Amino acid sequence: MIPAHGHEAVFQAFNADGVAEGEKVRPVVAWNDHGAPLVLLEDRGLVDATTLQSFLLVTSKRSPEVIPGGGWMLTYLTQDGTEKTTPVIAWSVTSSDGGGYPLVRRDNHGFLTVPLNLRDLADYRVWHPDEKDVSPAVKDREATP
Repeated sequence: MIPAHGHEAVFQAFNADGVAEGEKVRPVVAWNDHGAPLVLLEDRGLVDATTLQSFLLVTSKRSPEVIPGGGWMLTYLTQDGTEKTTPVIAWSVTSSDGGGYPLVRRDNHGFLTVPLNLRDLADYRVWHPDEKDVSPAVKDREATP
């Protein structure tokens, strides 16, 4: 086990009705021998965060760099299976790996969020209106194994 410093595991948060609503974070306490992030659960002790159903990603607690959305759009399936398209307001870029996450307006209060479970890549696409070769709509894709 390797002590972790400055990382958080991000999980999907749910309201009382079981509907996905924002995210919650837990500090990564350590990394196991295989590099998996370990979080402390009051009732279970140290647990591999990636094995928890609502796990989304690990991020650095350092302030992420945010760059403008640049006209990109995000199309995704909502929990009831309808397709929704929304503009990417900004990109959150992690300094640790250079990866980025699309940030969109969540509600009328102006909060920005990643509105989807990033592990389920078949349920969304990011695209730009200037693209000539546009991939099929999310609902028209075949399920990937």
